[in-house]
Amino acid sequence: ERVVHARGASAKGFLRVTHDITNLSCADFLRAPGVQTPVIVRFSTVIHERGSPETLRDPRGFAVKFYTREVRILVVYAFIGCT
Repeated sequence: ERVVHARGASAKGFLRVTHDITNLSCADFLRAPGVQTPVIVRFSTVIHERGSPETLRDPRGFAVKFYTREVRILVVYAFIGCT
């Protein structure tokens, strides 16, 4: 699925709302204290081609998938350029 970011590690768990945060979000899965939402977090690095110059950036990224009731999968990506 993620050929460019083939190297990586992931973790499964739950996001549990512990306090009333209705003033911060209108997302249904974040509105009620005690609600648990399954999540998967993946950290990855880019694989450069063999013989690539050492001066290339080493981009890294992460993805968080929230498995909610109202949205099957909500995916958030952030890529960080590292040297």
